[in-house]
Amino acid sequence: MIDQDPLNCVHWLRLAEMLVKQARPDEATAAYDSAVALIGNDDRPRYLTALRSMINHGFEEMALELIDTARIRMNEPFLFALERGEILEKRSNFQLAAMEFIACLQDSGRTANDAEKRLLALLSYPPASAEVEQSLLQRIGDHINPRAAGILSAHDLKAGEYDRAFDFAIAQDSLKDGRGAPILNYMRRCHEQQLYRQVIRMARHILGSSQNLPLREQAYYMLGDALIQTGHPNQAISVYDSLFAGGLRPREKAEALYHIGAIYLNHLHDFRRALVFFDSIVTNYPAGTGGLNALLAQPYCYLRQGLLSDAHSRFADLLKLQLPKDSREAVAYNLALILFFQQQFDSSKTAMRKLMVDYPRGYYVNDALQILMLLQQSEDAPGLLPMISRALLFQEMSRPDSAVAVLLTVAEDSNRTLADVALFKLVGLSLDQSDSAAAIGFVDRLNDEFPLSYYLPYGLKIKADIFLNWPEDVPSARSIYRRLLQDFPDYPFISDVRKTMRKLE
Repeated sequence: MIDQDPLNCVHWLRLAEMLVKQARPDEATAAYDSAVALIGNDDRPRYLTALRSMINHGFEEMALELIDTARIRMNEPFLFALERGEILEKRSNFQLAAMEFIACLQDSGRTANDAEKRLLALLSYPPASAEVEQSLLQRIGDHINPRAAGILSAHDLKAGEYDRAFDFAIAQDSLKDGRGAPILNYMRRCHEQQLYRQVIRMARHILGSSQNLPLREQAYYMLGDALIQTGHPNQAISVYDSLFAGGLRPREKAEALYHIGAIYLNHLHDFRRALVFFDSIVTNYPAGTGGLNALLAQPYCYLRQGLLSDAHSRFADLLKLQLPKDSREAVAYNLALILFFQQQFDSSKTAMRKLMVDYPRGYYVNDALQILMLLQQSEDAPGLLPMISRALLFQEMSRPDSAVAVLLTVAEDSNRTLADVALFKLVGLSLDQSDSAAAIGFVDRLNDEFPLSYYLPYGLKIKADIFLNWPEDVPSARSIYRRLLQDFPDYPFISDVRKTMRKLE
């Protein structure tokens, strides 16, 4: 091919790569020299192709020389900085590598993102951390690139240095444009890592300032959610009250009212008060997503008060509307569940089966499957099924003590047909009440008394997740996760287990 087209640079590169694989380095060097000689002074793509070939085949010194040549020819002192940084990083020259990666931050798109990832990785590597941090601090001091401050903020957040992370996030915003986008991204990272107190701290900082940031509304919502997550629902209501009072458009007012109603429904368990807010939205702000969300929430207020007929009627009315597919599935599941609560077990069985046919990949398929299994399993214990029905209704109504009492009766009954179901439900109720020790105890009973139960793998995963939060029990968590991967590879949670194991490893 080279005989036929001797000026084709790519042919020479492929020849060099084949010679490398045949352990003929001198001939490979000559082929690379021939390839480089064919690259025009400003042919950036050809330079990059040659560089990648050299780096991937161990000719790093030649790649460095080629980068220097290209920089001189094109008069760009940081040309191919990402590639040069990779080579220097492999040689443990971390400070110079960091300077090359930092230069890439002024680019846009993939190059800057790749450089940011490499800088974050170097900051997490103890032999390189100090040198790289010093290089980034120097660039911030020179007011050259706000992204450097963002990298340090992300690293310090991961390392638990919250004060420094907070300061760097504010510095990044100041170096950029002062419009708040880096600050909001910082809050999002904190939220993703469940660092809710850091979300609250930053939100109060920017909301208490005189800046009229375009993103203040989003900060309010993130503050409200973080207050809920830290156990301060009443303070969250005050935040949403402020949003309602300051909202100029109906959509904004409806959204704020919906969040208040959701707090009363899901956290304060004041179902009548929640219904007042949802009714207000439907009456005064029916248009948009706020009105639809309020309509979807109204039936739950009746269900959780134990008003099953009213709840069934409200859910049935929703099916007359043009709802999104996931909302229709939720309505169908709740209609089937209410039949179960009303102890119309045959009708509930038919409705659950229809749900699985209509939504084979739906969100509620596994829940429906568990109800169907329960109905089938109870054929040998028809007297216990109404008790399970009452217990699940008590759980839905946020009456955990009543649910626990009924489930314990089933778990201790001489007829053991539904005892594993009762034990598994007790695991979930214990978690809802933040009683990890009780949850683990019920999982252990499930493991000892019903080793073949369908619910055992779910219980084991819960136990492992609890252990994962206690440093001394992480090895036990790892052992349980490994057992789940080996013995129960088809359970729906198994992808989450794999992700967790990858993080642990």
